[in-house]
Amino acid sequence: SFAVWSFGYIFVYSATESHVAQAWDTMASFGYCLFPAFMVGFKMNLCYCIKNRYWRRIIVIVLIFWGTYFFALNLTGDWESVQVYKTNGYWRFVHDANDFYYACLYLYLAVSAVITFYILIRWRLTIKDKLDIKKFNIYFYPLLVFLVLGVMLDVVFPLTEINNVPNMGHITSLPWIAGITYAMIRYQLMGNNVNKMVSDQIIRQVKEVIIFLD
Repeated sequence: SFAVWSFGYIFVYSATESHVAQAWDTMASFGYCLFPAFMVGFKMNLCYCIKNRYWRRIIVIVLIFWGTYFFALNLTGDWESVQVYKTNGYWRFVHDANDFYYACLYLYLAVSAVITFYILIRWRLTIKDKLDIKKFNIYFYPLLVFLVLGVMLDVVFPLTEINNVPNMGHITSLPWIAGITYAMIRYQLMGNNVNKMVSDQIIRQVKEVIIFLD
């Protein structure tokens, strides 16, 4: 979803006519409408704080349905920008602030963010291992930067008519993606070699000198 979001906005930035920018933004909406749902699912599988599989599936399915619904509204034209104009070289998409779907979209984003941070904070309260704490820092703080910058650039600035920068929510997510990539490489995040991961964990916990014999 992130790839579709970023790919679509390459053409939004380079569009020369408003209807072309609108069309590419509609395509990119698949990414930014479903990205929150996939992020919640990713964090739930990663931190494993919600142990009940039934509830995990229900939460993800509801969020995916919610995101898909907004994408379908965009795709059919039932919910789209009331005005598209170019200022300072950037396209602006103006929505009706009183629109029901507009309010529901931000409710969906807020719910996704609350669930994600709830999962991370709850996981942090249960961990004591230094390696797990480092992983938490990598997961949490870049995501916090992504949320703060994304809300400022894609929500607050358009509402307050600050037109100096374009919509850059997909770009502000790069610190979070970089953190996940670093964790995958450095700490074998989502690695499938369970035996190696378990043995590494045991060795980290042992304080005495160990002599290995073949």
